[in-house]
Amino acid sequence: RCSSLSKSRHPHNWKGLAEALTCHQQILLNYFGEALSEPCNNCDLCNDPPETFDGTQVAQKALSCVYRVEQGFGMKYVVDVLRGLSHERITSRGHEHLSTWGVGSEYSEQEWMSFIRQLIHRGYLIQDLANYAVLKLTAKARELLTGDTTVKLAKPRKIERVGKKKKKKRKAAAIIADLSEHDQALFAVLRDLRTELAQNQGVPPYMVFGDKTLKQMALEKPDSESQFLDLNGVGDNKLKKYGAIFLEAVAEYQAPPAP
Repeated sequence: RCSSLSKSRHPHNWKGLAEALTCHQQILLNYFGEALSEPCNNCDLCNDPPETFDGTQVAQKALSCVYRVEQGFGMKYVVDVLRGLSHERITSRGHEHLSTWGVGSEYSEQEWMSFIRQLIHRGYLIQDLANYAVLKLTAKARELLTGDTTVKLAKPRKIERVGKKKKKKRKAAAIIADLSEHDQALFAVLRDLRTELAQNQGVPPYMVFGDKTLKQMALEKPDSESQFLDLNGVGDNKLKKYGAIFLEAVAEYQAPPAP
């Protein structure tokens, strides 16, 4: 991992180009501090663009929630607040009383994750990887929060698989039966992440990682690229494509609750 790159702007911190729903060339140029006002019309996303919608209100909800939790939590926690969850981490901080608690209950966790990552791609949010990947507003976010600008977001792509969900759940349950409750919960987080990546790429989940690799990941909890590369089913290509994405998810799950 190149130490000269700002961790908050590292391209892998955006879940990489693997699941980007905006022009890849615009994302790359934004990373290098340059701007491309219009899509390049040449990358795979431009050639097969996702359906878009006016995401201004969705973006305002997300940015406002990040602000109201004092820019001190990661993506999963912010999404839980937006969706109105009432688990102990939220109630112990009184965050169920925030004005943004439950304002996004109409969207699934996967949809909110995609929306927030798009806001990261667009430069409205950053993730501070040096501080448990907490979300922080950028100066650009003010334009959206005050209504001075609007933004279009892409609808996450989905793969419909009918009649196979129960069988897959039984198979997954058998694979992780010997894991601790804590590790099974992490496995579920990693599996959801894999599903989202696969949906956005239009590929079956096993082409990202198989269940056995996710199980080993949940059990061993790698915290470096070298440890990630030691996992079964991980080679140089998958390390480059998915390594930082899953390492971030493991680190966020392992992170202690903020005081």
